[in-house]
Amino acid sequence: MNIYYLLALALGIAGAANLMVLSFGFTLAGWRKNTLYPLAGGLALIGAAAVFIVSMQNFGVIENSAVLEAAEAALTLAAGPLFYLLFAAIIKMKARVGAVIAPAAAAAFIFAAMQWSDIRPAVLVQIAYSAAAAIAGWRRLQQTNMRPPLAALALLSGAAALHMAQITRMALPDIAMLSGVVPLTLSAVAFAVVAFAARRLANGWVVASHQRAPALNIERLRSALTDGEAYLQPDYRLADLAAAAKVSPAAASATINRETGGGFVRFLNRERLTAARRLLASPEETETSIEAVALLSGFRSRSAFYRAFKEEYGVSPASVRCVKYCPDKENGTN
Repeated sequence: MNIYYLLALALGIAGAANLMVLSFGFTLAGWRKNTLYPLAGGLALIGAAAVFIVSMQNFGVIENSAVLEAAEAALTLAAGPLFYLLFAAIIKMKARVGAVIAPAAAAAFIFAAMQWSDIRPAVLVQIAYSAAAAIAGWRRLQQTNMRPPLAALALLSGAAALHMAQITRMALPDIAMLSGVVPLTLSAVAFAVVAFAARRLANGWVVASHQRAPALNIERLRSALTDGEAYLQPDYRLADLAAAAKVSPAAASATINRETGGGFVRFLNRERLTAARRLLASPEETETSIEAVALLSGFRSRSAFYRAFKEEYGVSPASVRCVKYCPDKENGTN
């Protein structure tokens, strides 16, 4: 084994180790707080296992076998739905878990039934998931006029780099120098994520050592709630707000009750209702249904949206839209 293969093998193993660390870090950081972190941890864990297996096989450390080929295919297929769900969580896009998993599960069943040992169909399924996530995300951002989050752009960039490596490897299977291009690309992505995380952590320590946290008041909580439009998440909880504001849930709840005279749910719904009124007043959203406005504003259902809107403003959402876009009714001529 020459120096190139030794170096590539070492980088592959280091990349797998980095991804394993990221997996545990993401999972521990957000366990029971936000589904985004466990999803990121699961995707990193799959990446770690895939990098390790492919590196060991490509560089002759372990022999290829039907079991390892099946494991590689299973990891490749599992990465697709996890990537889609993680991307959807980052941009706050609704995704039905069953519907997302079903195509990969069907593909796995077909591959197992036909006893395919070729990894390429599984790779194509994975690429299709990435493309579907990008298209659905683009539509979501167009509907909500959101700026794409940096994490979403980074995730798509990493996926694009990986898929380019996969396509290159499939197109040029006879070039030995390209045998490790896929695990090496995944390793490079892992190094980049670790470097970014380390920099953010170091910056946080520097800021924390020179600056005390501002006093807790309603503006600080509102800033944490509106940062990144977090209030649009349908499953947003008091614990999420407290974590974002770096206070305890009890302190956040007491501040909301003291300064607004209401509880967390009403505080959250006011931000959502403000977003809903913007959509109802927008000329570009006249064709958007009331139910769609409710979902885009973070409400789980049309009925919950109507109830909260009526309680806050004393009128229905439809009447607010009609004041602006039904002049005939307003003037009593219809």
